[in-house]
Amino acid sequence: MLQFSDKVGGAPPTIARTRRLNDFLGHTKSFDAHVQGRVFTWKKILQGQLVYEKLDRVIFREDCVQLFPNYLVTNGSFTCSDHAFVLLNTDLAHPPKKGTNFKYQRSWVDYQETHRVVKKNWLLRVHGAIMYRAVQKLKKNKLDLKSWSKTTFGNFKSKLERNDEKLLVVETKLVQDPNNP
Repeated sequence: MLQFSDKVGGAPPTIARTRRLNDFLGHTKSFDAHVQGRVFTWKKILQGQLVYEKLDRVIFREDCVQLFPNYLVTNGSFTCSDHAFVLLNTDLAHPPKKGTNFKYQRSWVDYQETHRVVKKNWLLRVHGAIMYRAVQKLKKNKLDLKSWSKTTFGNFKSKLERNDEKLLVVETKLVQDPNNP
């Protein structure tokens, strides 16, 4: 912890706790990089009280800033963990690509249609070497499952982004006044 404002809720931080990181930064001639978006990267309910802390951070030295003067640090949302991800972009001319990953959702196994799609595509006749055939079948599964998902659930990604924006508003209100839920 760098400063007392890096924590909201729970037991108050001690001076010794803030001193450790400050001493480290001074010794290494480093600094905590400016963050855009969420301030806190960790949250948990401890003894019935919601606690937010800035545990995860990007630390820079001056020579790094000279190499990457237009860096951008963004703290993401709390999705699958009590930690939010921290994203460092050192090349703003080339922002991170969005929507390029495909993830099979564990809950899809409960839908009979996904079994049909996978079975149909795995039985496809593809000519070529065995690895080529496997890759082509996987690609076809990816396309068909993405299409099925969009038809079944709508644009899941945009719904998540909208909900993430709403969650940020609620989290900001909680951080500003933790005793007024």
